[in-house]
Amino acid sequence: MTSEQFRLARLALGWTKRECAKRLGVHEKTIYRWERRSAPTETAAFLMQRLSR
Repeated sequence: MTSEQFRLARLALGWTKRECAKRLGVHEKTIYRWERRSAPTETAAFLMQRLSR
């Protein structure tokens, strides 16, 4: 999952960065980093997929 894919998935779910962070159990700054500077980890992609079901 690329940073752009992660951001688009979050937006498709209608989640704010804050809500996404809370649901994934990470800090809001982590979401910012994943979307802007570095690609999300495989763990983040897995968690995002599980939570979106």
